Amino acid sequence: MQPFIGDAIQDLRQRGIRRAFAFVLAAHRCEASWDRYLDEVKLVRARLGANAPEFEYPSPWHAEPAFIAASTQQARTAMEQLETSGHKYAELIFTAHSIPLSMSGQAAYVAQLHESARLIALGLKRQSWTLAFQSRSGHPREPWLEPDIKEVLRKLAGRQAVVVPLGFLCDNVEVLYDLDIEAARVARETGVAIVRAATVGEHSAFVQMIANFASRHLGKAALGTG
Repeated sequence: MQPFIGDAIQDLRQRGIRRAFAFVLAAHRCEASWDRYLDEVKLVRARLGANAPEFEYPSPWHAEPAFIAASTQQARTAMEQLETSGHKYAELIFTAHSIPLSMSGQAAYVAQLHESARLIALGLKRQSWTLAFQSRSGHPREPWLEPDIKEVLRKLAGRQAVVVPLGFLCDNVEVLYDLDIEAARVARETGVAIVRAATVGEHSAFVQMIANFASRHLGKAALGTG
């Protein structure tokens, strides 16, 4: 899908933009979700030379109140789709993309996921929840983050579950296929009543959060501060 990062930065330079605010669409940071994007920006800037625009990024926002509020609301809406008699006892499962244990930043990635999940569960007044992983690839013998969402569902035979795609901001293929098709198939096979929460990408609180970040950074640029 276009434009690629290099094309966008080249366009900014041609328009005379010298400083820009960049928002990487990943709440939880590791090599795959964060570092590679920043590294690509660095490579493009080095190739373009002295006139390449400089970029500012927001601080980690996995615990930002607006992100937590949006995620909590999406999870609550999903819970309400279950039968009234059962939703209080449904298993609350947060999912994120699995990564190799050897990948740079995996410890911080897991810690950030746990913090987000804990805050959302607190907002839902739930003390019990599970963090599961999905969409793993690579060599089958290489250790990746576990448990896999499908294995978690198999252990819930006959129960109810709300699955919150915490590590995904929009309904990409890893949500629409890996959860809505593959995980849902396992749920049917094991008699688990499953509801998948919506992602936060279009939630008004999340959109406003991005706008607020941009406004703060653009305000600093206008004032000539750091």
